[in-house]
Amino acid sequence: MKNYPRIRRLSTLGIIRHQHFDYEFGPFRTDFVGEGGAGKSMIADMLQLIFVGVRYFHSPTESYGPREAKTLVLRTEGKGTDMGYAFLTIELGKHQYVIVGIYLESSGAAQMFIVQAQENFEPDIKLVPFTQLLGVEEFQRNNTILPINELRDHISDNFNLFCESWERTQFYHKILFYNDILPLDLSVSNQALHNYAKIIQTFSRKSLDIDASSSLQSFLFGDEIEKEFMRRFETTVEELRGDEKQFIDNLNEIDKLTIKQQKLSDLLDLKLQKELAFTDYIKAAYDFYDQQQDVLLSQLEQLIIKYDESTKLLPLLKEELSTKLDVIAERKPIIEKQVEEALILANEWNNKHKNRETFLNWLTEFGVTAKQLIAKYDSYQESKDGIRRVNELEKLIKDNNISGNLLLDLSGKGVLVQIQQNCEKLKEELEFKNKLHALNNIDEPTSIARWALESNSFFDLKQEGIIRKYQNQDVRVDEPNNSLSRFIPDPDVLLKGEIPVYKEEEDGFWLNLNGVLEFISTDFKSVFNTGNKLDIKKYFESQTTSIISDIKALDKELAEYTILYKIFEHFTDPDEYLKAWNSKWDLELQLQSHELFSLKREEVLYYHDLSLDHEIPQKKIDFTNSYKVLKNQENELISLYTNLHNLEGSFIEAVYNNDIQEIVGRWKYDLTESLSVSDIVTNFHDNEFYGQFLKIYDDQKQNYLAFSRIKEIDKLAVEANANRNEAYGKSPDIFNSSYVSQKRVLEEVERLHEESLNAENKYIVKYNIIAGENLSNNVKRFEDSGDFQGLCSEILPPEILSDSNILEKDVIEKIRKYLADINLKNKKLNSRKLNKLAAIIDDVWLEVSNQLNMARYVRNFLNDDEKIISGGHKATLSETRDNSLSPEWMQIFVDNIKEDAELGSDYTLFAEEKGISNELEKYHSLTEKLQQAYYRSGGDHNLKPKIKELLNPKSYYGLKFSMVNSSGKKNDGSTSQTYSAIALLCMAKLSLLEVQQSIQECNSVYGN
Repeated sequence: MKNYPRIRRLSTLGIIRHQHFDYEFGPFRTDFVGEGGAGKSMIADMLQLIFVGVRYFHSPTESYGPREAKTLVLRTEGKGTDMGYAFLTIELGKHQYVIVGIYLESSGAAQMFIVQAQENFEPDIKLVPFTQLLGVEEFQRNNTILPINELRDHISDNFNLFCESWERTQFYHKILFYNDILPLDLSVSNQALHNYAKIIQTFSRKSLDIDASSSLQSFLFGDEIEKEFMRRFETTVEELRGDEKQFIDNLNEIDKLTIKQQKLSDLLDLKLQKELAFTDYIKAAYDFYDQQQDVLLSQLEQLIIKYDESTKLLPLLKEELSTKLDVIAERKPIIEKQVEEALILANEWNNKHKNRETFLNWLTEFGVTAKQLIAKYDSYQESKDGIRRVNELEKLIKDNNISGNLLLDLSGKGVLVQIQQNCEKLKEELEFKNKLHALNNIDEPTSIARWALESNSFFDLKQEGIIRKYQNQDVRVDEPNNSLSRFIPDPDVLLKGEIPVYKEEEDGFWLNLNGVLEFISTDFKSVFNTGNKLDIKKYFESQTTSIISDIKALDKELAEYTILYKIFEHFTDPDEYLKAWNSKWDLELQLQSHELFSLKREEVLYYHDLSLDHEIPQKKIDFTNSYKVLKNQENELISLYTNLHNLEGSFIEAVYNNDIQEIVGRWKYDLTESLSVSDIVTNFHDNEFYGQFLKIYDDQKQNYLAFSRIKEIDKLAVEANANRNEAYGKSPDIFNSSYVSQKRVLEEVERLHEESLNAENKYIVKYNIIAGENLSNNVKRFEDSGDFQGLCSEILPPEILSDSNILEKDVIEKIRKYLADINLKNKKLNSRKLNKLAAIIDDVWLEVSNQLNMARYVRNFLNDDEKIISGGHKATLSETRDNSLSPEWMQIFVDNIKEDAELGSDYTLFAEEKGISNELEKYHSLTEKLQQAYYRSGGDHNLKPKIKELLNPKSYYGLKFSMVNSSGKKNDGSTSQTYSAIALLCMAKLSLLEVQQSIQECNSVYGN
């Protein structure tokens, strides 16, 4: 067991849970015991802070928040800065002490400090110990915690010792290492400090997940190396950013130029198609317009010959027309007189025939003989006065709005007396109905019907008969004013008890009123035999309604008889009017409305005589036909005269057109031959003359008026000539002596012209699109120009068109060669990137091997026979490949890059044989190349590793830490056994660090 240097005491001042304590450490073992939350784990935290500092401090204790160094300072009231100290008294020899510790502020500031007996604190000097033990009491002044700068003076003034502090830990750690207080020089690098901190944190039960490979890897080898590889990769990316930009620019130029090459190639094809379509169109146009001119000139010659003839014949035709009109004018009066005489005779016999037919139709209509028909006519004339009286009476009845049925009851003589008698009867009947109305009025309080309605008694058939009898006779229950009338003051006396019946009859009975017999009818349906007063009331109301209806009808009939009396009273012979009315149906049958009865008697007899002449029908036909023949002749002559006269008025004046003479001169036509009138006009009949003459005139008129058509055809011929010449002028080389014309039609020319325009349009559209896509400032200058060579000069690199005499067809090949040169540049840039990437990957491969070797060293360290855990257990570390990337791809990739390099530069003949270099060339960035290098060198395509994973050596293997018993079987062990295993792992890590630093074994400070 090592004795010195050792921890003699841990002192805490102003630290939570450890406000003012000196903890003495024994030479063999020191235990800290207490309840949860007492501050036991903070002892380990303070040891970590004293040896490591705040930068890599990490407390393994789980709490509600991260335990930072500044949170260990005990806070006091107020908002000022609080201070605390944690320091170790190191015993270098027996009773030989130095102090190392840390000063903390609640603000987060911290300083490392050392107390010794000399003033020199150079890193390579030995510390001078002192003999007096200093604790928390000596570090205060009047129970006050001092800031570090005041502590220095306090120590010097009161104990004649020297104190030095550092914000940075480099000098502090170098002094501790030089004086054997630390086993490692933690000042050499941050990684060394970080690794040592991890060991201490693990010793103090920092959560080291021994079941997680990544946790073991990070503990044993740290995390700097993968970060370094990542930094190298990112630095290389940055270094090659210019190359990448150049590469991308080259690719973009290749892409753009390839697109331009394709589009210009397509454009050149369209240009050739356009020129071929144009040639086909020019040939067709020349042939068609040459043929069209020949046809038009032939048509023009025929029209001009006819026009010339019409100018000579039209004046002669007008003379012929005038002569014909004179002849017709002489014939017109003769035919008119003949027609007038024929019309008189035709009308005369037509009327006779009509009247004869009328008389014969009357005979048929009336079904009589001629003699009977004449007798009927005479009878009709005698009945006219009676009809007049009927019509007059009928009108008056209608005007007064009365019924004619009133006359049905009147007959014979004394009509006024009969009407008066009917009025008297109606008045009597009306008076009776009014009485009945009064009797059946149940609203009359003194009526016997009202008494019966109000009575609570039931009445049998005899009692109801008595009530009906006296109700209808208007017998009341009150005393009347007339002493001759009867009344029943108390109907109960009459009706109650046994009714005195004198004799029964089938439909009634005789009532005996003290010797006065009165018949009472029972021939009715009883309504008083019920207690339902509503039925009784309805009976009297229905009786009243019926009586009222009768009264209205009687009033109306009496009023109409009164009016009828006044009508007949107005007539001087009223009985004759009644007689005519009663016989009016016979008169109406006799006096039917008929044309026969409107004639005079001598007219009827004349019709009778005509009916006896059987020659009239044939004569009517003969005279009518004679008239029609003459009338048709007259109409034809008048129509002919009118038409010829109208034609004469509109006859065209033929004047030779000067333009036609110019056309004749232009095309040199011969017009010596012509026709005469006798050649075209012969002797026509009147009904044919106008049509034939008009046809001749119209033909000549049409020939004359064709001067517009002549001018039009002349214009077309001139245009055809111009079009032919234009086609010839556009490409005269085509029409040499060997050219053979073809038969053409307009549709073919138009089709070829449209195809030529379409080809031209396609070319121009494509041309404009390319110009618009590639030009910005000069696009207007090139738009629609179609200048292929000029466009190429503007949008292509000048190197391509360095030769000003280059042919259009050679431009595409020049572009192809230029693209090949750019591709060679990119291959060179690609090789440079891949070589740098291969160097990084090669180092990653070496680091994987290095870490696996270090893992084997740790495994051998743990397998040492002295490294036994209680119970005969041992800790073991093994390699795994589960969920790891296969590292072989890195060697394959590096070897492939070397093989490609052996094939020579990218400009040699073997450049195309390069494998992975060519495969990765299309990927711009180093990131893409690395990812694709992994897959193309045997990496698993199912995995999608990130760049950090590919550059992390730990991605290619795993570690498994476990504890086994003496038979080699895995055993989880107890908590203390697990802690011992972790302690052994920490010792192995320290041993590994010592080996890495190549230091000899030294006596470092220890604590128990």
